[in-house]
Amino acid sequence: MAVEQIVSLRLFVEQATRPIDVTQRIEYRIATWVDQRLPGQRVMVPGSIAQWFNVFSDAPQLSGASYSTTPNWNQQYAMTSILTAASPPESAQAVEWLKAFGVQAAVATGPKSTEFWKGPSSTKFDGLMPVLWRQEDTTIYQVPQRSSSLAHVIPAGVDELPKYVAALDDPSLPLAEMHWDGFRRALIQATVHKGQVVSVQTGYHRGWHARANGHSAAIRRDALGFLIIEPQCEGTCQIELIYDGGWEYKLLRCLSLFTLLGLARLLLSKLRLRSKPRPRSEPRPSGSVRLT
Repeated sequence: MAVEQIVSLRLFVEQATRPIDVTQRIEYRIATWVDQRLPGQRVMVPGSIAQWFNVFSDAPQLSGASYSTTPNWNQQYAMTSILTAASPPESAQAVEWLKAFGVQAAVATGPKSTEFWKGPSSTKFDGLMPVLWRQEDTTIYQVPQRSSSLAHVIPAGVDELPKYVAALDDPSLPLAEMHWDGFRRALIQATVHKGQVVSVQTGYHRGWHARANGHSAAIRRDALGFLIIEPQCEGTCQIELIYDGGWEYKLLRCLSLFTLLGLARLLLSKLRLRSKPRPRSEPRPSGSVRLT
């Protein structure tokens, strides 16, 4: 009964452990291409390219892990739309999702791609987005965006995908600049007027806090799951965005600290018990009888 499993597993092991030149793999080549030409910009890569992407590159990607860990469920809808798009209407909606999530370049793979899981077509976005690179049934497309920033000034009340993308493309709206200062702090500079808000293309969480021109600014979640800042500015607006994790993060940090302290105390008590000399048993008087 084990023969079939042994044969198949040995074949799998031989295939999985064979020596390769990683620099020739599509996963490595696309990661280095992005690093050289689109440094620091968000990209969308599929399949095994996504799984290996951040081994070779520090560039942010739309999705590179299990979908079940995504805090914004709209990201799952976006990735499903992008990866499975086949017809022209589906491809057009996939482009809208790419623009909404601030992606600057997207990769599409076909059945003959050397990417492990492969995709339905490497040409499905032809005519919708410019081609930047194409080899081995794999294409890198440039997503048309007005700005590579993840912060945008938009009218208040925009809560649908088509309207949000239209606001991103509206040349009458001012551009916003956003720069990360570490992993928990970002600085945004924009010109904001009454009736406008600042949308940040990152997932909303209660741990985010903002200050605009030195004053506290309200933060809320929009219909796409993004972060909306209501700075109440009239003109030039300097926004400081800080993430402290919220009460969940603070509570779990305290629990972790108490756990470490408890383990340290337990260890010290064990060491003290071992260091104490054991009492010696007293010798019995000679001639005494031990009863059993």
